[in-house]
Amino acid sequence: MRMVAACAVTFALIVASGGATAAQKTKGAPVPSPMEFIEYKNSHYVQPPMPAGDNGHMIRIPLAVPGTATSARVTKMEGSGCGWTHECPDGASCPEPYRHPFDYSGNTATWNAWSNSGANCAIYFNVDYH
Repeated sequence: MRMVAACAVTFALIVASGGATAAQKTKGAPVPSPMEFIEYKNSHYVQPPMPAGDNGHMIRIPLAVPGTATSARVTKMEGSGCGWTHECPDGASCPEPYRHPFDYSGNTATWNAWSNSGANCAIYFNVDYH
């Protein structure tokens, strides 16, 4: 995973301290939310390939945070393959049980999508947690 440049320093401090800065641990302040992610769709095709959409395949991108994932969203997409990357449910193009944008389980929000393009796409996410 790669970090959005604007929060790289803060993120590095949070990761290095086990989920909170030293000041937050001593003062009992909450860990910052949301956490930002950048993922690349071609690294996350379901294997073996799961058919979806118009001759496409399912993509599932797990996004783990240091608390309970409460909500998630795509904030932007960049790259030539983005026009052929579709968030579920996209009508009924996604197979059961993935007919919703995100699955939530503990500290992980997993994005459900499909694509019929081999071109890559950078996908930016924010995941809220507590």
